[in-house]
Amino acid sequence: MKTLSLYTAATSFAVFLSMVPPAGAAAEKQWTGNANLLMGAKALDKTDWEPANEQSEAGIETDFRRRDWPLSVAIDVLGAAGEGKVYDPFFGEAGMRSETSELCLGIRKVWDGSPSVRPFIGGGISMLKATARVTVLGITVEDSGSGTGSWLGGGVYWTLGDSFNIGFEFRASSGKTKLFGQEIKAGGTHGGLLVGYHWGGGAKKKGEDRAESPARVPAYEEPESGALELERQKIEIEKQKLELEKAKFEFEKRKAGGE
Repeated sequence: MKTLSLYTAATSFAVFLSMVPPAGAAAEKQWTGNANLLMGAKALDKTDWEPANEQSEAGIETDFRRRDWPLSVAIDVLGAAGEGKVYDPFFGEAGMRSETSELCLGIRKVWDGSPSVRPFIGGGISMLKATARVTVLGITVEDSGSGTGSWLGGGVYWTLGDSFNIGFEFRASSGKTKLFGQEIKAGGTHGGLLVGYHWGGGAKKKGEDRAESPARVPAYEEPESGALELERQKIEIEKQKLELEKAKFEFEKRKAGGE
């Protein structure tokens, strides 16, 4: 387990550092991406791995792209472990521990039309490592192997504020390795929660980056034109009032003269 933990931690840290964009407003406008911690579970093939086929899993998932790219580069590092026991009528209780790790490289499509909700789907190649440890009658035997395969997954990010991500993902990975002289499936089905960091903004910032819309000019002119028209109407009403007062005055004058 120490080897798995060290490999996962070191690789994850290096990946995270490589994903952090350069400081500055220019870099913020050019690049966007996500770096998330995954906490969940992985299910291995039951035939190959029982009773240790159910694993707890953790990892770091990252994706990044320039704003003019349609797809993001995806680099994910996952590590999982599980254990279980069975009873054998001849050898008594036997224990097994399973450990797997995956370095997944590929592409990810993130739909960022909304400022806060970003569904995504991705896939690519997976480099897997698996270790099995079996203990029977107090004797422990262990074997490790590695292989390559593929992965496919999808989920949703919710970005709170400008940069805090929460979400979930489901994925499936495939790949085989040899343990104790037999070909074993090291991939499986994965599911978990995501918590992490988003940079580069989303739909809101993209809108801010666009040039000022010409429609804004008439938006300010229209109220001014309406105000002028209203003033003209007021003047016309005042003129009509004056005409009425003048007509009334003439009427009163003629009436007085007639008397």
